[in-house]
Amino acid sequence: MIRAQRVKICQVAVVVVSVVGSIAWARGQEKLEVPLGPHCVANASQTNVFRATDSILAVEEASADAMACLHELRWSPETFEVRLEKSEAGQGDWLVRFPSARPTGNVTNDLVAMEWYQVKGTAGEAIEGPVAVVVHESGSGMNVGRLIARSLRSRGIHTFMIQLPHYGVRRGASGKPTGEALAEALCQSVVDVRRAHDAVAALPYVDATRISLQGTSLGGFVTATTAGMDHAYHRVFILLAGGDLYGVLSQGKRDA
Repeated sequence: MIRAQRVKICQVAVVVVSVVGSIAWARGQEKLEVPLGPHCVANASQTNVFRATDSILAVEEASADAMACLHELRWSPETFEVRLEKSEAGQGDWLVRFPSARPTGNVTNDLVAMEWYQVKGTAGEAIEGPVAVVVHESGSGMNVGRLIARSLRSRGIHTFMIQLPHYGVRRGASGKPTGEALAEALCQSVVDVRRAHDAVAALPYVDATRISLQGTSLGGFVTATTAGMDHAYHRVFILLAGGDLYGVLSQGKRDA
């Protein structure tokens, strides 16, 4: 039964990927003349470091509860560094690292990681294209997130699958958080995904005006909240998220 459900989830994901890919930004894929881009840190000892700046905007909501939520998730905009590191096999072309705007004091966890699946030309060189930040599901393997990232890349879209707090290279010896720590991890997830927009915009080969956001399951909840902060992302796609989560957790039995 569980295996059949996983197959269905993957099938749905592939359908969504096809729909999203079909509306990808249509333009010629030309190789950039300046491969490092305009945000490369001047005089850096390495050429894989870029400078980004938070673009988060202050917004007003009629609901006091909504404003309280927004206040809890905001931070003071600043300039920060984005670094490209070597990726593990099967986990994109580069590992993109940048500091969390909501640090918890856990050094390993507070350095955000994104797997960059680059769009490439016929000669294997990176080329310019639109972008999608992908937020994975709750499973430790992040398999659906990687499936969507690779599939969108095949449709000419640069994809950055962000590893949420305590996932992937961000996980320490303590493992996944529980209780109040879980609530904080969710808040940090939202903040990290919002800052990911500006980290991606600082990199070469990406169209900073076409940065979309996609989230599945747990990633869908994070995506929905992030998208409502200040509408920074160009397009937002949510998959398999919803279904009265509060009711399931407060009243559910086997489902919970």
